[in-house]
Amino acid sequence: VIGIFTPDVEGKNSSQVSAVMSSNQEIPEWFVMNVYAFNIHKAEEALKGKNGLPYFIPKKYALRTYFGKTKRELVPLISNMVFVYATYKQVQSFQYPFSFIGFATTLRDGRRTPLVVPKWQMESFIKVVSHNDEDLIYYKPDEIELQKGEYIRIIGGKLDGVKGQLVRIKGKRAKQLVVTIPGILSVATVCVEPEYIQRLSKEEFIQEDQ
Repeated sequence: VIGIFTPDVEGKNSSQVSAVMSSNQEIPEWFVMNVYAFNIHKAEEALKGKNGLPYFIPKKYALRTYFGKTKRELVPLISNMVFVYATYKQVQSFQYPFSFIGFATTLRDGRRTPLVVPKWQMESFIKVVSHNDEDLIYYKPDEIELQKGEYIRIIGGKLDGVKGQLVRIKGKRAKQLVVTIPGILSVATVCVEPEYIQRLSKEEFIQEDQ
């Protein structure tokens, strides 16, 4: 089961996004970018191009039918959002010619500021989602009770280094590993074997790994 939704980046959930853009605009960060008018494929082509930037578009497998033939292919999980890794000035320069790409923003201290995702959080999210595992389940921010989860790091295996939370999800017998982009999207994997789990304090969990 895949839960697709339109992220509430400017509404009640925006305060859950845990990072504020650095005051040093020369530091590369993971910016959340809106893609308008269903132009996600154009946005990806532009990011792949000569003047493109490092980016990530979460994808999932889906069945698509063309001229009566059905095939399985990777498609964007969120049709109106892309994550771009660069400095603010680089992203601003890149997106300027494209009317269909813009900064996702939130209101902080009465001012609009671009949404960014902490590097460690994005790395864990990318590692989990990039497996394109059909067992992955995606949730809206309000569909899962993260406050009840234990903070952990995975040691060893294909998800080595991933930080997430062990959460009991309705309908599942055992706790699941959940990796989250706060206020935007959560992804739950299958159960993790106990020998791969290192429990963390909240302070250790949010600390940027060296």
